[in-house]
Amino acid sequence: MTLTYSPRNRGRTSPGAAVLAVALVALGAGAARAISDVPGSSDHPLFKRMPFAYIVDYAQHDPGEYHLVTGPLPADDAALPDAEGAKSLAGTVTRIQYSIAAMTTAADVFYMYDYLVKSSRFETLVETKGAATRAPGGSVWLAKVFASLDEDARKGLVESVAPSQRRFYAGRLDRPEGALYVVFVINQHTDREVRMQLDVIETK
Repeated sequence: MTLTYSPRNRGRTSPGAAVLAVALVALGAGAARAISDVPGSSDHPLFKRMPFAYIVDYAQHDPGEYHLVTGPLPADDAALPDAEGAKSLAGTVTRIQYSIAAMTTAADVFYMYDYLVKSSRFETLVETKGAATRAPGGSVWLAKVFASLDEDARKGLVESVAPSQRRFYAGRLDRPEGALYVVFVINQHTDREVRMQLDVIETK
């Protein structure tokens, strides 16, 4: 089953949908690939990209380990295990960072993915907008939690021309084969570019 994103579909999508594929219009899909993705990368099969987006950072590990943090850091120099709600997840870990053209705003990107996860009955673990520096989605928090990303990808989340608009979401969907977690950060990196980090953890 494919979930098609359209404002006209609001309230019509089956609430039990667990497959989160976005059907892109031909123009958007073509434009998204006008600039090449990093070699060896691909969209996650459950979460398709926004129009005019391309992949700038990608990793997949199976088996893999993911450190999920859903609470604030107690101090700027705190270690991740000291954060509230920190736990380790094991399974297939897919990490994708997209660069999205300036014709799309951070709010546009958040609206689409927020609609998809909530219409598919993900349990929201944490959701923030313009968070304080040590809170989930804040600049210090992001620099610490996403420290394993390469420098450009990390800066894409931390450095912002509109930090008050930066969004962070973490959610969980229970499935018979194991819980599915999704984490995303959406940041207006420059006036001309939105960055989105999408982490998908499929536990077993």
